[in-house]
Amino acid sequence: MTEPDYIEVGRKAHELAHAHGRNAHAYAAKLAAAALAEGQVEEYRFWKAMEGALMPRGVGANNSN
Repeated sequence: MTEPDYIEVGRKAHELAHAHGRNAHAYAAKLAAAALAEGQVEEYRFWKAMEGALMPRGVGANNSN
């Protein structure tokens, strides 16, 4: 298995953020799940990388101050 092309992930993340706004990470997660259900592992890894790139900062972070 190869790693996703993170330059392409960044480019597509920018486009997806522009098209879907604050919910772009959820849209990428939905596409990742669909790819996995279809057995497209490389597509799944790409969309999971997109989801991570689009995740709003602080979401899921351990803020134990």
